[in-house]
Amino acid sequence: MRKRFKITGIIIFIFGFYLNMFSQNPWNSDKQIDSFDSISGYWYIAGVGATQTYSIDYGDYKEGTGSLKLDINFQSGVDNYVQVVNNYGTATRDWSYMPYGLSITVKGGGTSDKLRILLFEDHGMDGNYLDPGDEIWYYDDTSVLSGTSWQTLIIPFSSFSLFSPNNGNLTLDLNRIRAWELRVISDGTSHSETIRFDDLRLLSTYTLPVNDSILTGSFFQLWNTAGCQCGQWTQERWQQEFETMKSVCQDTVIIQYSIWENASSDVAWYPTNLPGIFYKETALDKIMAAAEVEGMKVFIGLYFNEDWNTFTKTDSTYYLNLYNKQQTVIDELWTRYGSNPAFYGWYIPQEIDDLNWQKDPAKSLVINYFKDVSDYCKTKSSTKPVMIASFFGLYQPADVEESWWNDFFTTVTNIDINAPQDGIGVGHSTSFLDVAQYYTAIKNACDANGVTFGADVESFKPSGGPTDIDTFKQQLWTAGSFTNFIVQFEWANMEPSLGGSNLQLFNDYSSYTSSKGCTPSATTTGTPSITYTLTNTQTPTVTDTYAGTPTFTPTFTSTQTGGAEVQNITVVNSSGNSCYIAGQNITVNFEARVSTANKWISFGIIFSDDNILEYNDDAVWTAGGAQDPPDLDGHVSDWIELLSDTNWHSYSYVVKVPSSYTGVKYVFVAVEEGAQYSFMSNPPRMDDYDSTTMASCSGGETDTPTYTATATLTSTFTLTYTLTSTFTETKTFTLTNTATQIQTLTLTETFTYTATLTETNTDTPTDTETATDTATSTWTATNTLTDTPTDTPTYTDTATFTETGTPTETSTGTYYTETPTDTGTYTETWTYTNTFTETFTITLTYTLTPTHTFTLTETDTDTATYPATNTETYTPTNTFTATETETDTYTLTSTGTETPILTYTETLTNTITNTSTYTDTATPSNTYVITETPTEVVEELIFEGEPLIYPNPYGGGEIKIRLNIKGEAQEGEVKIYTSVGRLIRDIKVLIGDGKEIRGIEEYIRGLARGTY
Repeated sequence: MRKRFKITGIIIFIFGFYLNMFSQNPWNSDKQIDSFDSISGYWYIAGVGATQTYSIDYGDYKEGTGSLKLDINFQSGVDNYVQVVNNYGTATRDWSYMPYGLSITVKGGGTSDKLRILLFEDHGMDGNYLDPGDEIWYYDDTSVLSGTSWQTLIIPFSSFSLFSPNNGNLTLDLNRIRAWELRVISDGTSHSETIRFDDLRLLSTYTLPVNDSILTGSFFQLWNTAGCQCGQWTQERWQQEFETMKSVCQDTVIIQYSIWENASSDVAWYPTNLPGIFYKETALDKIMAAAEVEGMKVFIGLYFNEDWNTFTKTDSTYYLNLYNKQQTVIDELWTRYGSNPAFYGWYIPQEIDDLNWQKDPAKSLVINYFKDVSDYCKTKSSTKPVMIASFFGLYQPADVEESWWNDFFTTVTNIDINAPQDGIGVGHSTSFLDVAQYYTAIKNACDANGVTFGADVESFKPSGGPTDIDTFKQQLWTAGSFTNFIVQFEWANMEPSLGGSNLQLFNDYSSYTSSKGCTPSATTTGTPSITYTLTNTQTPTVTDTYAGTPTFTPTFTSTQTGGAEVQNITVVNSSGNSCYIAGQNITVNFEARVSTANKWISFGIIFSDDNILEYNDDAVWTAGGAQDPPDLDGHVSDWIELLSDTNWHSYSYVVKVPSSYTGVKYVFVAVEEGAQYSFMSNPPRMDDYDSTTMASCSGGETDTPTYTATATLTSTFTLTYTLTSTFTETKTFTLTNTATQIQTLTLTETFTYTATLTETNTDTPTDTETATDTATSTWTATNTLTDTPTDTPTYTDTATFTETGTPTETSTGTYYTETPTDTGTYTETWTYTNTFTETFTITLTYTLTPTHTFTLTETDTDTATYPATNTETYTPTNTFTATETETDTYTLTSTGTETPILTYTETLTNTITNTSTYTDTATPSNTYVITETPTEVVEELIFEGEPLIYPNPYGGGEIKIRLNIKGEAQEGEVKIYTSVGRLIRDIKVLIGDGKEIRGIEEYIRGLARGTY
């Protein structure tokens, strides 16, 4: 709750009497008109016979973070003054709800100058307060500026006097306030002074109620990584969440939209056929099944595109195209969920404010759009309520708001509930006084036209994050004084699993509901009245693959209809095979093309454990080339080239396989035309993607069961029956292949030779030596089996179906056919086993290569002759050793037979117990598909430093955004979010030569004052 002012030790003189601080205040609530914490762009500060400077004083203030400081130099002269004007333009203010007066806190300059406060009317609400009938009212205070300390001045509206009648009604019309002025009027002397103003407030006699109001239900925004993070919840997880909601007496769920789209992303939360929708989830299937089990009521939201917040409101073509899409979505949702008892009603997600559709032709166009959509909803069922949740930004007076909604409901007769947002979280409402005033006006219009008035309370803070329990209770009490149908936006703010302040709000709210007599409903353990029957019509296909690529192909397909395309992805390792080796490089090949010549194409390569492309998968080629290690936290694509034609082009890129990889991996290539493919969060921005699979070169065996199932359902019942069916199917097979034979033969040979040396001379000396030479030769024979897998895979598939129902009415659907023609109780069980043996022959080849080394005898003979003269003659004779090497090659061929036993056993057990008159024929039509998981895209311009936005705070006129962009840029995109992260503006802009963005004023003029 906003801080209220306190009067401490001050006696204030007002219209002839003193208001003592200890007396009972004649007002009960207030709202702040201006905090004076920043220089508002609506202010006009000028002087007559004076010069002045002004600033925000952050060191001397009474409330908030600052005060308005005026330094004034008056010349001598009568009627010299300085004025501060805040002008609301055409956003006329309404201060008429149980009004008492104004208060302002002032710190004077110790002079005898006079403070005048003026109020300007604008009956035409055209921004001109000089039209005939527009009066000006004033109040003078002659003492507050004489002080030099902070004083709070209380001014009842009854103390204002007419300043300028202008042919008006001589009444201060507080519901037509166009501007207010603070005027410091000189006492006629030449002097200087400093004056400070702070905390201007509207005072009201409205009393905040206290009651036992609690929530009826909650909105859900389906996201994968934001908000509730519930886009991928299972049915069981949804049932748990609904149990939690029921524990605090909530039984109503509003799914804000079933399809969401903006300029670069989209997601459908059911398998739609709406053209142009790329990502399709099945969250609504799980929600509706869980809601049926838990007995919850579900409003299903229709199609929503973020351009609703930015399109030209007088564009009739836009409304027509949007209505055509809604017809398709309504048809699909009704066909898919119309027979589910949890389907309670429709929610139209386009929100109406009090700014953009005030006058024709925009007013008539939006009214006719809501008439067409709500009328079409009623063609499906006249009993399903249609709900909207409008909002107000205080742009129109409350009486004008009431008149507008009367016009709306006079034409739009098939809207059953309007639950206006209270604006406390987003900051549209600055106090509960605003909520009470505008809830009163809108409820008057609802009551006059037979429409249920509800309330949508915002359980978050203007600064972001869940609100506190004290504020939330005040929101509930305010709403509860108008309606019992109270919902919150959104459940995520008190979702316990998110922890932190979300868990704190839930615990506090749970305690509050207990104190208000909330008795949670009993836990529901029933089953849906309509259950899908699975009938297996094929025998599983078993594929044995050794050291190859798995034969599984993903079942999802791209639905893109424009932009770049990609196809024919293959992978090749360094050996030319299509398998990968962990830690080594692999080449990814693909073909791509653009839809329009002379367009750039960009791409990314991503590895994944499954066939769902996620932003946190292993991105191995992104902006900057190959990534080692992979990029795991979102990525942007790399440019390929500027294509001059629309033909297919082939590309090959080498990437690193992470060393931790084992088993089967998916290889994705994503492409984008004319921009960089971006996958920073879900959902991504891409034109197309394709994928293939790769297996580890270490081998493995894949067994891919293939099922085909179809079903139709037409049911007609005129009796009550109970049916229990149990179907159990178990398949088990064992494959064993073993063949290993290794032989090693080693041969050693030793040779000994004798060498004799004889030396002869006249003395006939003889010398004999013996030499031994040993040669060793080794033969090795190895038996190599070229394929020696040993594998014992086991496959088990169990399907169980249980159905319990008690239909008592005639219904037609598309699930199965049941015709009551037979009576009886029987049990049927069967089992069969199939075993077969497969034999194949392997040829083994042995090669023996011996090596022999021979050393021959070497003989040296020396002969010496000694003559009588005793002269020695020596003639040496040398015989050299000869070495011969001989190599013999032997080939041994052996033929062996290996007989692996492949055993396949399938056991099928079926038990049916039936006590009724019926024939149960089921042919399922479920097609099992693998779906992608989109995440929200966050697009980033590449620039250095922070963008400079000026003027900031913004108060009117031209606004500029200065960027220090790296490189060249011609176009950009400006997105404006509320303080809680809700996108409300998405603007395409041109970037000037000076790196400035201009021309966005027209998109922000209608925003409420606050932080964005």
